Amino acid sequence: MEIAASVKEASKEYKTGDTVITALQPTTFDFMKKELTLIIGPSGSGKTTLLSLLGCVIFPTTGEVYINNILANSLSE
Repeated sequence: MEIAASVKEASKEYKTGDTVITALQPTTFDFMKKELTLIIGPSGSGKTTLLSLLGCVIFPTTGEVYINNILANSLSE
């Protein structure tokens, strides 16, 4: 199967003053074309953050996000 999107050790952190909030722990996963993937977990586990990374709404603090083999980290706003 073909890969539609990939996250490679992608994480997201937000800094507010001296506090660092980890919205997504480093995550690696391949999303395959023609395959249904369910993203489930408790509140605050990073589901929306992961989807925002895949939708290129936000960029990862660390790691890489690929959409159709294009590195999303390097795209301009």
